[in-house]
Amino acid sequence: EKAEKEGYTFQIDPECEFFLFHEDENGVPTTVTHEKAGYMDISPLDLGENARRDMVMTLEDMGFEIESSHHEKAPGQHEIDFRYAGAMETADRIVTFKTAVRSIAKRFGLYATFMPKPNMSGDGSGLHVGVSISSRRGAEAMAQAKQFAAGVLKNLSDMMIFTNPTVNSYKRLA
Repeated sequence: EKAEKEGYTFQIDPECEFFLFHEDENGVPTTVTHEKAGYMDISPLDLGENARRDMVMTLEDMGFEIESSHHEKAPGQHEIDFRYAGAMETADRIVTFKTAVRSIAKRFGLYATFMPKPNMSGDGSGLHVGVSISSRRGAEAMAQAKQFAAGVLKNLSDMMIFTNPTVNSYKRLA
């Protein structure tokens, strides 16, 4: 609110990564995937493509502007990115996004997890967040933006309590 009063606008641009795994015969989630696809692969290697397409179409029906959707680096790993918005709106959308993705995965007989490092032998997932700052203040705003970036770097270790809230989060950072 203080920044807004001073003429600054912040936009948050999320990139949501997740894994699609099988469930066992009792419906218990596993870390088993049925595919061997890698970064930006398409079918026939990307066997989660139909589920991801359904996720994208459902999210669009819910008012999300999907910017990209693709297979990530690890087998079973996917990414869907939606259009930037203000911080509170983006936070709300991420919660809605995760619920929708999990529900749709279930319809395909899959389990969606956003756990940072679900399989210790493979790559992990992240929630990459871009921050865009704009201002009506012209050149002065650029100096303020540099101060903002410097403040983020200076306080990064303190911020990690929020950006990496679990032990599993740190395992991903290896």
